[in-house]
Amino acid sequence: MEPQMRVSRFAAVVDKAFSSVAHQYPSQEEVKHAKQRIRQKFRQAATSLEESADLAGWPAEKVLSSLAAEALQRLAVNDWFDQVDWPRILAAFVAEATSLGLGSEEQLLPTATWAVQQWQAREREQKLSFFGECKKAPKLAVSEKAPKLSFASKIPRKMPEADSPANVPLEKFQGNASKKTRKTLDPKSQSGTALHLDSGYQATAFAKAEPKGAATPAREIDIDLGFLREVECLGVTLQGLQVESTIPSSRSHNLLMPGDVVTSVNSTPVKAHQDFWREVDRAKPGQLRICILPHSAKSSSNAPLPPPPAALKAPPPVAERAPPVSDKKSEPRSRSHSHVSSKDTFGYQRSESSMIVLNCEDIGGSASKCEIFRGEKPSAFPWEAIRCAIAFYEELGFMPQPVCHQATLARHPPPAELRSKLVQCPVVDDDGRQQGRGSDRIFVINLAKTYDCPYVDNSNYRAEVWSKHELWPWLQKGGLALKVEYIFDSFGEFLPSREVTPADRTQTSTGSGRLRIPWSEYGGR
Repeated sequence: MEPQMRVSRFAAVVDKAFSSVAHQYPSQEEVKHAKQRIRQKFRQAATSLEESADLAGWPAEKVLSSLAAEALQRLAVNDWFDQVDWPRILAAFVAEATSLGLGSEEQLLPTATWAVQQWQAREREQKLSFFGECKKAPKLAVSEKAPKLSFASKIPRKMPEADSPANVPLEKFQGNASKKTRKTLDPKSQSGTALHLDSGYQATAFAKAEPKGAATPAREIDIDLGFLREVECLGVTLQGLQVESTIPSSRSHNLLMPGDVVTSVNSTPVKAHQDFWREVDRAKPGQLRICILPHSAKSSSNAPLPPPPAALKAPPPVAERAPPVSDKKSEPRSRSHSHVSSKDTFGYQRSESSMIVLNCEDIGGSASKCEIFRGEKPSAFPWEAIRCAIAFYEELGFMPQPVCHQATLARHPPPAELRSKLVQCPVVDDDGRQQGRGSDRIFVINLAKTYDCPYVDNSNYRAEVWSKHELWPWLQKGGLALKVEYIFDSFGEFLPSREVTPADRTQTSTGSGRLRIPWSEYGGR
């Protein structure tokens, strides 16, 4: 009976707090759904925190403020938000987390009120900053420090390993309390200010936040976050539309960065964080794409563009070289016979017949699993592995075409000498990433088809994924035979599954003089 009492206690607090706004819904079914949504959002917020840290070591004020920031932003989109007693709900929810042992509902209520007011103050300042009125409006009198809990020294914080929050199912984040709930707070009873002040401001407010005299408009980035499940948490905390933080190992970690400003969700413009969370919820379950204005956009937008690579410089005039004498009639040049100018590092003439396409997204993903490429920042993109793969084929006389997502270059800037060699791949609408295609693979195959050249990729191009795509006939008629798989050994050496050489060069030694043994002699393809 005790688990049922714990569940009914939290539900009773939500019912009591929601009673003053239930009349806004036309039916009891919708009221029931709204209350279920409140409970669901608090549980999702708790799950996100459990996945990111050991809550047993957190003080009460940190647990409450983190839950307030995560849960209230999800619910602030509702019109009735300002009329609900959120401190009471927050205190009841955390009190029922018996595994944490933070205290009873009444003991936690002062700290919960402080946590909600802190979140309220940050939201208010963020809103006013959009209007440029921070100096005119007085700040809310919210204490910087949480109220001390008198019971903190009396209650032992023991946490058996088996009951740690990371291992406790969601149902255990519901505890036991017996105190009566208080009346719903009047949103205008304190300082004449509602708890939630960020609802409904217009998009023009964001335009006013732009500094005067901006030389060029900042560049937006389209981030593909993949398929988001119904119960999956995005793991991002916003202040207005600006990213404040992300939870490690969550969907948004290393994709959304602090300081980024969200402009649209799934091609729908958002004007406030309520719009953002509404569009995220609408996308579940399904594909999620977020367009952001990166924190460093203004500085990068004014930076001069890098010089073009040496391989793309104009060739010498044709008149300087005598044309070969031939009795055959000249034929129109086709794409397969046109040549790209320049010579490689070792003096070999490069042409379209010496092209090879590298899927940098796939290579980077494989290299990140190799200990030698992780370095001090495991989350960084392994550009050294990309450099190894490019150098490997340059030594063989190839002209590599390394394909990489634009978002990857923006998030993890490559070394300057490597950037000029990369082919940037944009985000494509309905690219089939959910099914296993993705724009990077589409562009890799398109380049390989255009130049009729090998492509380095460990991806599986299965019939059930690609059979309805326009590139599938080419893959069936020989395109799959051009694919080259690879590995990185424990020393970080790039090792392809088979040896390939440019069509106009068949030697088996590299430019550095190392002899390469054909893999076909040892059972390779």
